[in-house]
Amino acid sequence: RFCEVLIVEGAGGLMVPLNRDVMMVDLIKSLGIKTVLVTHCLLGCINDTKLSEYLLDSYGIDYVRIFNCKDGDEFENISEFYFKSEDTEILRLEKDLEVIMDFL
Repeated sequence: RFCEVLIVEGAGGLMVPLNRDVMMVDLIKSLGIKTVLVTHCLLGCINDTKLSEYLLDSYGIDYVRIFNCKDGDEFENISEFYFKSEDTEILRLEKDLEVIMDFL
């Protein structure tokens, strides 16, 4: 083992092809690594987040979800109620970095 933490950025998303036969999600699964699903807080984040969670769950990948909210996103007014109704813990990138580190 040559490092304590190795960060692999899945730039572009879980279904980005690495080659003809392998997607980013396949790499995550083959490495057996814990995953930080960073999701946006704009309109459409419910759909985007649920699709990514469905894929990660179907691959049996352990993950934690973090919302990357920015000023003006209006997440609290548009989408947060949905996630709270699912008893989803609302972790924010700018506030909950310790939770991410504990997960890893």
